Amino acid sequence: MYKEESITFDSGWKRLKLEFIDKIERNLETYDLNNNDDRLIKLKPNEYITYYKLVYDMCTQKDSNYSEMLYNHLGQSLGEFIKNKVKNVILERCEDEDELVQLIYQYWVKYKSYINILKGIFSYLDRFYVPLALQPTVYEYAMAIFQKHILKQLKRKLTESLQVFDPYKENIRKYLLDSLDAKRRGDDLNNSHVSAIVEMYNKLDSTVGLQYKEDLEPQILERCSNYYKKIAPIWINDLSLLDYMYIIQYCIDDELDYCNKYLNKNTNESIYNTILTSLLYNQQDKINSKLKELNTLFDTYQTNDLKLIYKLTHKLNNINERIANSLKEYILGNIKENDSDHMIKFYNKYLYLIQFSFDNNNYILNVYHSIFKSYVNSSQFTSQLLSLFHDYIISKSSEEGEDEGLEESGSNANTNGSNAEENNKGHRVDDYVNVYNLLDDKNDFLNIYKMNMCYRLLTGKSHIDQETRVLNKLSHDEPNINHLYKMLDDIKKSNKLYWNYVSNKGSDMDIDTNQQLGSMGDEQGVTLVKHNKFIAICSVYWPISPSGFEDVRANEIFLNDLNEYQQYYKQNNKFKRFQYLHDYSPVEMVYEYRDHSSNDNTSPDAKMPERKITCNILQATLILMFNKVDSIKTDLVLSEMNIKYEQLIRIVESCQEFFNYDNDELSVNYEHLYRNRELNLINNIYKPLLTTGNRGKVKHRETLLENYNLIDSVIVKIMKKYKKLNQSNLLNILDTNFRNLHVSVNYTEQVS
Repeated sequence: MYKEESITFDSGWKRLKLEFIDKIERNLETYDLNNNDDRLIKLKPNEYITYYKLVYDMCTQKDSNYSEMLYNHLGQSLGEFIKNKVKNVILERCEDEDELVQLIYQYWVKYKSYINILKGIFSYLDRFYVPLALQPTVYEYAMAIFQKHILKQLKRKLTESLQVFDPYKENIRKYLLDSLDAKRRGDDLNNSHVSAIVEMYNKLDSTVGLQYKEDLEPQILERCSNYYKKIAPIWINDLSLLDYMYIIQYCIDDELDYCNKYLNKNTNESIYNTILTSLLYNQQDKINSKLKELNTLFDTYQTNDLKLIYKLTHKLNNINERIANSLKEYILGNIKENDSDHMIKFYNKYLYLIQFSFDNNNYILNVYHSIFKSYVNSSQFTSQLLSLFHDYIISKSSEEGEDEGLEESGSNANTNGSNAEENNKGHRVDDYVNVYNLLDDKNDFLNIYKMNMCYRLLTGKSHIDQETRVLNKLSHDEPNINHLYKMLDDIKKSNKLYWNYVSNKGSDMDIDTNQQLGSMGDEQGVTLVKHNKFIAICSVYWPISPSGFEDVRANEIFLNDLNEYQQYYKQNNKFKRFQYLHDYSPVEMVYEYRDHSSNDNTSPDAKMPERKITCNILQATLILMFNKVDSIKTDLVLSEMNIKYEQLIRIVESCQEFFNYDNDELSVNYEHLYRNRELNLINNIYKPLLTTGNRGKVKHRETLLENYNLIDSVIVKIMKKYKKLNQSNLLNILDTNFRNLHVSVNYTEQVS
């Protein structure tokens, strides 16, 4: 079997020294740092592998391990290189400080490259010998040798002091500090020298990192502070507030960028604080005197500039108060008190400015809100805000309907413009909500909002989804918000039940127009009932009181369907309170009549004029009574409809000019019909919901709601206690409980 020949130390080291180490040192001595080639030492891959394997074999032989000898001889070789090739040249020229720094820099760069090659070739020593022998790594060993032979010899040449680093550090440190000052003045400097000096401070440090921190960094900060303290009064006197802030930001960015690249990243925070102290905190009085310039920035809406100013100055004493006062002065000088639309836009415009530029500072926000609260909480502005919400929801609901129509028709129109408008309208409602949040009494506002929403839902002018989106943006701390959601839930269920009922009937509420309230007289017109929709709500959250028409006798063509729908509703809502809205359920009719303004000789077979009438069931019942008569006595109407005189007057007044009323006799106003091709009588019922004068009804309704809730809660407690009771016993116990609470309750409905 072949046995590999052992390597003696002398033969192995001689080969490493002559073929590898001496060759590299010769290259270093002749290499010009100005050469564009980044590689100081060129070594072919096969050469690297050859010498790495030689070191490996010398350290792993079974009969002889030369790791320690290689480690020691490597140190001796480096020491000889520095003494013979580097030290003498440096010591000869150390009288000239600039030339000294240049030479040290050159040999430092060359030596680092040399060590990096050696570290790779002798890496086996780092992995096995160094940990076992508790020795420095090859790199650390090489740095210590440079420190010992170069810096110590410099000390002996320049001073007789026993301190090793003082002579070297003094010259190099002064060169570094002067270079940084020159850079601040705009002069050119050799950045590589600066970087090398800092690197030497760190890598040739025998104090485990304290040398740079304790000796060099304080000097850097002191020079920085002295420079900016000297220049600050000149800048702040000559520049505007904004320009001065941009100068500060430029100095900070420039210093930190240079520090990151060439000094030490750990110095960043200290540099930053030093600049702020010199340029800001020491100049606070002059900065305060320039804050009046903020008005111009407010007026031109320079949000980024204001953000920069606040970013730099936010820690100055009383700066938030000063900025808030400047903003208040500007707002009061530019607000238009009587223009609600302007005020809303103005408020939201500068609300965004505060949030973006002033970091949403609470103090500035509170001052800003206090300016607008006095305006926003006026009754006039509240009414205008309600109208804006109302118009927005109707407008958006109308657009949604149009969009659905376009989708159904397969329209491919370009919607880029509409998308932009959509975003603007989305911002608009957010603006309204922001102002709403300033209201002191949101509950009072929501009472009226509830009336308006009731109008929109009953008239079908808004989409439930759109109503919900707006409600989701409003404050949910108010109890009335929950009532509004209940109303939306009610109308959803009402619509769903109605259309399910229509579907089950198999027709769209077709009505037999032959079934009319009979009266004697000549035929004056024919009224065709085209559409009838039942609106029934089961909640007590609605802001409308019972109309008092629960016992009315409507026209039979409505009553049949109404009775069927009531039964259907109760079957599908067994645990809900049924309340049919006679006043608010719409009916559409086409009224054909003889045109009294035309020639009396008109053929009886000629087509009579038509008028489309939208009304409620009560109005429709009254109108249908005139199909065969010109006029009707009020007593007959009261008898036929089973209503009181006051109720009839309410119905007639809700029809406005449709009827003539004279001497207890009603007749159709044909002149009014002639002037209007379409009549919307039910709108006269809806309109009161849009006025602010209905707060009494709202409060009445809330009282009704409280009574219902009180009764429900008492019943629950009673049934938990007794488990099972008949109706009579339950009512007796309820009476006893309410008497104890000093509450009077009238039971108007039977308990089922």
